[in-house]
Amino acid sequence: MLQRFLNCPLNRILDAICELNRIDVLLVLQPYVNGMEASAHALSDAASDSGAFFDEPGPSAPMAPSSHRIAKNSHIQAATGIRLSNRFILVTHHEEATSAGLKKNFKWLMKNLKKHGEQSTISVFDIEECTNESDLLGGLHTMFENAVHIVCVFSEDYKRMLHSDNDSQCVVMKKYLHNLMNTEYVREVGVNRRFRAVLLQGTERDVLPTGWPQNTLVYEFPSHHVHLFKKLFE
Repeated sequence: MLQRFLNCPLNRILDAICELNRIDVLLVLQPYVNGMEASAHALSDAASDSGAFFDEPGPSAPMAPSSHRIAKNSHIQAATGIRLSNRFILVTHHEEATSAGLKKNFKWLMKNLKKHGEQSTISVFDIEECTNESDLLGGLHTMFENAVHIVCVFSEDYKRMLHSDNDSQCVVMKKYLHNLMNTEYVREVGVNRRFRAVLLQGTERDVLPTGWPQNTLVYEFPSHHVHLFKKLFE
């Protein structure tokens, strides 16, 4: 059986595992991928948020987007149905209708993100604003590939959503994006360059799901807002 995949590119194998939603397999493979591709300079890259860290984040270097991720506006607009600037941040999250406090705090975070984005000429998009009925996952994949940063707001609601059987359009998009992030993390041999984990005030750290969120800097809002916005907008 394994000989069938002997000449198959690693990226294609990882894509197939992601499509099957087998994050457990990705995590098992990660040490082997690390052994094949890891390099010392990558692991010490100042632009990454890699490594377990839950206390006050220190200064961080600004991140420049990779050239292959900068697409023409028309290309992204065609895939998403919304107007984007050359640089943008994608925000993913999940709150149940009954979670009034969580929804209030998320709106507070988004208000601040968009305010700083306007000052920095960087657009900020909520995943729930990025629906394109004609190409639901294709449009989201284009957003994922071109985002300078992806902010993931973790909560108990988000954690439950990942394991739910909810097949609504919005939840399908959020689960797909979560799988894309885990796949990129494995491809980058455990180096997190674009994903920013955020916990809103009052949220415990045990809500962090398995995968990259448990091995990266975690910014608490609002207590870490200065360092979070510095990372995102400078």
